[in-house]
Amino acid sequence: KNFLSKTLVFSLLWVCVSCSLTEAPKTPYEKIDGKWSLKSVEVLAIVSDGDGSTITFSDCDSPPCQGDAFDADDNKTENFTYEFKEDDVILSITGSAMLGEYDILNFSNTYLKITKPSILGNITYEFIKPE
Repeated sequence: KNFLSKTLVFSLLWVCVSCSLTEAPKTPYEKIDGKWSLKSVEVLAIVSDGDGSTITFSDCDSPPCQGDAFDADDNKTENFTYEFKEDDVILSITGSAMLGEYDILNFSNTYLKITKPSILGNITYEFIKPE
């Protein structure tokens, strides 16, 4: 009986500790915060691998937020502003070559896939972020 009581108490304690360690879901602004590496670009159904370009979204509580985009081809960095729109399904970027309203196709803590229309059809970017 004593063993059963101890096991029950330990089990309840473990459940309580496990529950308190569960993190609240991150907001889109918390998930996007940080430096992302370009994995690929797709235009006209042709996929090109990333070239070392990166995009960095600064920590932000109230949009519009700040960031910078590094273009490895030109070895140039541009500042931009960004915000999420329409219930967080659109990523709006202004002030750089990445200018546009992007549909978010896939978004996690370490993966971002966005697309927007262009004169050549949709252009789709894939980014990855180390954990």
